[in-house]
Amino acid sequence: MAETNARIDEAITAIRHGKFKTAYAAAKFFKVNRETLTRCLDGRGTHAEGHEHAQLLSNAEEDTLKLWIRRLTIGAYPASHRLIKEMVLEILTRRVAEINSDEIELVRLPPIGQDWVKRFLKRYPNLGTVRSHAMDLARWRDTSPESINEWFDAFEDAMRTHHFNTSDIYNMDETGFAIGTSQSNRVVIDTTLRTRYKVEPGRQEWVTAVECICGDGTVLPPLVIFKAAQISSNWISETTPHNWRFSASSKGWTSNVHGLEWLKSIFEPATREKAQGRQ
Repeated sequence: MAETNARIDEAITAIRHGKFKTAYAAAKFFKVNRETLTRCLDGRGTHAEGHEHAQLLSNAEEDTLKLWIRRLTIGAYPASHRLIKEMVLEILTRRVAEINSDEIELVRLPPIGQDWVKRFLKRYPNLGTVRSHAMDLARWRDTSPESINEWFDAFEDAMRTHHFNTSDIYNMDETGFAIGTSQSNRVVIDTTLRTRYKVEPGRQEWVTAVECICGDGTVLPPLVIFKAAQISSNWISETTPHNWRFSASSKGWTSNVHGLEWLKSIFEPATREKAQGRQ
């Protein structure tokens, strides 16, 4: 809407300076609606301005709300539909508080419709609802194009120097699942920024999973670590693959002891089987 209004202003300026003889030619050049441009030339304002009185928020308030959503997207804390409704309610509450007084209520707080956020998003094509991907706050802060490029440069240099085989390359990662927190949520973002990550503050209780994959495509059974003194059988679903490993720790984090026991549980049985086969 803001971009359209800016083009209309440019078209009006161009017509008044004699660059276009008709509103039709100016509307075609600046890609705006001819009827809207004609109304503005007559001093009647745009269609959106004419319906502003019927909107829940004014155009200025909606522009501010759109800017707030954009800033949340940049900061990796995209807003959900529920959070946007809460912000709209805060805007309306402050507006009413400026009009009313402790003695008299001149204006009542207008209700927010169930589909108001959807209608709001339709008015601003740059905003859209996507499914976010959670990322730990520390990882978000420490990740940059420079650090990523530096790592891959070092990796390629090591490959050229030592001639590693793909079967000798392993990638091991430790990831966490916050208890009671969804790893994927529907959030509203500024689609021009191309980010869907939602950082988490890192204060939740985690169930840790340790994963490992080889360059040749083979994988090790993952290790899942619960925050507990010991594991309860009720925590493990019947559909869980039989070769997964489980352990527990006081904080739910991994350690050298957990890693060693995990690898022993995988490779020691295989080593014994090979030894028995040779005998």
